[in-house]
Amino acid sequence: MKVLFILLFVAAAIFVAWRNLSAPRKAQVVAMASRAAGQVRDVARAVQERIQRRRYAYRNLFLTERGELNPAGTIVLAHLTKFCYAFATTAANEGSRDEIMRREGRRQGWIEIMSKLSLDPVDALNVSQQEELVLG
Repeated sequence: MKVLFILLFVAAAIFVAWRNLSAPRKAQVVAMASRAAGQVRDVARAVQERIQRRRYAYRNLFLTERGELNPAGTIVLAHLTKFCYAFATTAANEGSRDEIMRREGRRQGWIEIMSKLSLDPVDALNVSQQEELVLG
C-alpha cells in the first residue's frame, strides 16, 4: 500500500511539474524522451540479434539443415544428457550441499542447450538411450 501511495505521489508531482513547464521546455523534454526511446530500441534490437546469432550457432553445431540431430550432435547430446543429470535427481542422498549445487548447475546448462536447440527433452532421452545401447 505504501508503494502505491508513493507512486501516486510521484505521478502527481510529475503532472504538476509538467503543467508548470513552458512550451519550449516541454518540447525539449519530449525530444530527450524520444532520443532515449530510440536508444532503448537500438539496444533491444542489438540484444535480440545477439540472441538469434547464439541460437543459430547452437543449432548449426548440433542439427542438420532439416532440424534433426547430426551424428556429432547425437553423441555429444547423449553424453551431456547423462553428465548433466537431465533425467536424474540432483539431490542424491550421498551428495553434500556443494555436490547437489554442482549437479543442479550442470542440469541448468543442459536445459539452456535444449532451449537453444528447441528440442523436446524426450528426444534427448531417446538419443541417450540409443547411444547407451550402441556404446554399452
